[in-house]
Amino acid sequence: MVDRLLPPNASGLERDLEQSMALYGDEREVLIDRLWQPKKCPVDLLPWLAWALGVRRWDPAWPEMTRREVVAGAIAQHRVRGTLGAVKAALDDIGAVYDLTERPSDVAHTIEVSIFNSNVLLGETSTADIKGYIEDAKRFSTHVTLNISTSLGDTEIWTGVAAAGTQIADIALAINEAA
Repeated sequence: MVDRLLPPNASGLERDLEQSMALYGDEREVLIDRLWQPKKCPVDLLPWLAWALGVRRWDPAWPEMTRREVVAGAIAQHRVRGTLGAVKAALDDIGAVYDLTERPSDVAHTIEVSIFNSNVLLGETSTADIKGYIEDAKRFSTHVTLNISTSLGDTEIWTGVAAAGTQIADIALAINEAA
């Protein structure tokens, strides 16, 4: 059997690709129809399937079942992206307890999101991640005001972030001692 199929003038990249593809050779049977099914796709090829389906948020540290569910729900997410329902679904996915107010106006559409009782939420998901989930779900023309409240013992912290598009317009932090 021939070790190399490329001509002598092949580039280094082509030789590296040949070697990496040779690893899968005849030892691995992958049926093409399984590659496009999130439940049957080999685990090491799931990130490629996620990329092909336009998944915006991907973490290789997620459990395998979570990664498969994210890929399986990609097309449904694309159908509702840009709607108020998509923002609500994104907040539900991270387990937020929230109040959402929509304010259409002549100048810009505004959504005000207030997240309450988020002690556990803030421990697992950063404020930047929460804003990222909302940015991925909303329309680009929608302005978002995000208020996150949490209590740490006797101190209550309110964090308000107003984002216009993808830029942060204002950040305010006030600490109020609880009575």
